[in-house]
Amino acid sequence: MLEGELTTIFGRRGGSIRVCSGKDNRKNLMTANTNVLEVGETSLAPSLAAKRTVADIIELPKSALVRIRPYKASDKEDIRRICCETGYFGNPIDTLFNDRELFADLFTKPYLDYEPEWALTAEADGRVVGYLLGSICPKFDSLQMRSGFETTMKMLARLATGRYSNHPRSRRFIRWLLFRGYGEQPKHPRNAAHLHYDLEKAYRGGDAGRRMWQDFIRRAKAAGINTCYGTFFSHAKRRPEVAHSRYGFEVFDRRRTTMFEPEITDPVEVVCVAKQI
Repeated sequence: MLEGELTTIFGRRGGSIRVCSGKDNRKNLMTANTNVLEVGETSLAPSLAAKRTVADIIELPKSALVRIRPYKASDKEDIRRICCETGYFGNPIDTLFNDRELFADLFTKPYLDYEPEWALTAEADGRVVGYLLGSICPKFDSLQMRSGFETTMKMLARLATGRYSNHPRSRRFIRWLLFRGYGEQPKHPRNAAHLHYDLEKAYRGGDAGRRMWQDFIRRAKAAGINTCYGTFFSHAKRRPEVAHSRYGFEVFDRRRTTMFEPEITDPVEVVCVAKQI
């Protein structure tokens, strides 16, 4: 659940990139200044852009081609889609809960309803491939609870009308949400900014996520916030807290969760990490 300049793809204006003009010319690389690829300008020289996409031409990992920009209302459905396609440890949520509309409401609605100005979008080739949602409001917990209550009531109404009758795992998810979900959440710092980000699978492992949260932290600090935190799921084969510790995040609290049982037999924890900014 847990990278951030808004102007250039590479995070700086100087220097050069390597560009291939075709399969037969890979040994003869030409050099182009990065200002050719400024976000908001022509992506490539017209003669090249007409033939290939940026990803085809530039010998860089996909994450280097990601543009980080402020959220726009038109991004909403893509953010909700990515939330559902990655909500089950990076995989689609459908086997766990087969109502994508309400799952997306649960995890994105309070951010986009109350503080959309703090959201960021990761874009590649003109398509949304990731997002960061955040809040600096001291009352965000209350707002999130209110939004979650409304979503849960919709779930119960659909449950009563047989919406989940053919999907027992969805009914189990609702029971977990009602009776265990809140108690399995870790503690978090008071009066701190909160963030959560996600990326499509093809764009993970690079620096896009880091650029998003670095930009969020920079803006939060300018707004007078001195601590930020995020939460995510962790288990023996996947420990995001280790990677985040390299950037100054420390574990604030952790709680075991039963949300993924019995599908995942290893103990799963919800981990809160925090950082002084």
